[in-house]
Amino acid sequence: SEMLQKEIRPNFQDIKPLLVAYENYFEVVAEVTHIRNLESLPPAAKTNKLLENDLLMEEFQNHKFTEDINTHRQFFQTLIRQQGWNWENVDAKNS
Repeated sequence: SEMLQKEIRPNFQDIKPLLVAYENYFEVVAEVTHIRNLESLPPAAKTNKLLENDLLMEEFQNHKFTEDINTHRQFFQTLIRQQGWNWENVDAKNS
């Protein structure tokens, strides 16, 4: 959330339950399915519209995802592939 403009950035305490739920989701699904993440990453979502509407800070254009976020992205891609889908099915508009 540090890349959001200050005026619209949520208070960390307000989003903390969502972050905890997100982490719990990954842990539970990984334990239940015993899957191994694919090595590849799905394409990152485009942020042009957010930047055009001044919702993201300009620095976001050069932003690199953390290792944790990339692991979660690999995890989602792995789940999608296991269901017989591909990333284009999920992000058909290439957002």
